[in-house]
Parts: sequence; structure tokens; C-alpha cells
Amino acid sequence: MRTATILATLALAATSAFAQPTAENTDPVARALPACQPPSSATGIIRPKTNATITTGKPFLFSFCSPTYFKTSSKEILVGFEDPFGNGGDSANLIAVNLTPGQYTQNLTVYSSEVGTGKRNLAVYEVQNGYYNRYNYVKFVKPVTIVQGSS
Repeated sequence: MRTATILATLALAATSAFAQPTAENTDPVARALPACQPPSSATGIIRPKTNATITTGKPFLFSFCSPTYFKTSSKEILVGFEDPFGNGGDSANLIAVNLTPGQYTQNLTVYSSEVGTGKRNLAVYEVQNGYYNRYNYVKFVKPVTIVQGSS
């Protein structure tokens, strides 16, 4: 019995020695996020929540769960802000580009020089490999409010 306990402890210590620190396993807030396991889990933009207030110059928790599963997978995402009223056409101010799946939960910061204050859409543009085609481009949007941070 004692030998089995010692072996189990050593095995656990050995596996944890090779674990890489990520936002998901080092940030207590990120650890509390739901597991990303499509199709049964929530997908899309997980954090910030709908209608959240984001302050310029202050980091906010961003978390995205790709809805891909089975024979599709997520390649990368771009994160930015769009004008929800269509005043900017189809343009967006990007704050993060070429994030790979291991980077889908992290703290991001938006600066007042990048996006104006007021209501905006937080937009995620995901590149997925398709089931019958090479790549798909999928857009996810969540309304947020940007406020000016103190200088």
C-alpha cells in the first residue's frame, strides 16, 4: 500500500514538472472558466461577458472557445473592435493577431489610440480548417462598452 502511494506521488510530480504555465492554469480567474469541450460546452467569446465595460489602458480577461470538433480544428484568431452601428463599414481595429489555440485565454489591453469610447462589438475572426474544404473564416461578436481609463 505504501509503495503504491509513493509511486503515485512520484508519477504525479513527474507529470506536473512538464506542464507549461498558461493563463488557464496560473490565473485563478481563468481557472474558474468553463472547460472548452465542444459541442457540449459553451463556445465563442466566453470572456468578457456580454455588455461588459472595458477600460482603456487596463488589461481585461479574454477567453475564446472554438466550436470546432470532430474533423475540423481552429488554426488561429484575430481579436478586435467593430463599430456596432456599421459606421466603419466592415472594418475593425485589431488588438491581437495570429493567436494560436494555446493563446485563446489571456489578458488583453486596448488603448484609447486604438478604439474610441462607447458601445463597440468585440469581434473574433477565426480561421478553421474545414470538413470538406481547406479553410473557413468565421466571425464571432459580443457587445461591450469601452470607457476611457485614467491617465
